[in-house]
Amino acid sequence: MKSYRQFLWGVLLLVPLLWWAWPSGQNASPGDTPSPAQNPKPVAAGATARTPDGPGPARTRSAQRQQPPSKPGKPAEAPEVGEVLANDAVSNVQAAARLHTIAMDRTRSTEERLEALQHGLNLDIATFAAFAGQPELPPELASHFLHEVINYNDSPATQLSTYMALMDHPDEEVSALAKEMLAFQVEDDLQEASREQLLQRGHQKIQTLTTGAGGN
Repeated sequence: MKSYRQFLWGVLLLVPLLWWAWPSGQNASPGDTPSPAQNPKPVAAGATARTPDGPGPARTRSAQRQQPPSKPGKPAEAPEVGEVLANDAVSNVQAAARLHTIAMDRTRSTEERLEALQHGLNLDIATFAAFAGQPELPPELASHFLHEVINYNDSPATQLSTYMALMDHPDEEVSALAKEMLAFQVEDDLQEASREQLLQRGHQKIQTLTTGAGGN
């Protein structure tokens, strides 16, 4: 009888131990429930997806005035150039003429002249048609003007006169590009013509273009 009671007490003590040691839901295998690493991260509040930029607005003087902050070591916008751009009482052609005057002024710094040239060409490139003929044109201005004129297909005569004027520029890169473009314009594809022949063909083509325009 005594041994039966001891056995019964042992069973009663064993049941809580088995209950405590039995694996719970917290010890389930990793495959039963998704781990935090498997869950996608939530999108941060306020985040938006990037979309391709659409076509920008037409360039105007007001848009040009909204310049990004100047980089360290880069001079700020020239005051007089800024005044011309801010004056909405004049037309784009009139503003370009004033900027042309600044860009032509050899008493000013190259930086100020280049800034006036850049803005002026954006407003009305036709105002600067004879700009390349200016004597002692700094390489920075000559190079910028040449590259702009190359894309100015509305006036082949301006292109030709610019190439002829810059073909003898002291800057080798400017003169080489101007000569190459002049040869292309006068159909000297092999670039076999001499300097005098290129100039002669250039003048002849300008005369043809001018006569043709006058006859229309």
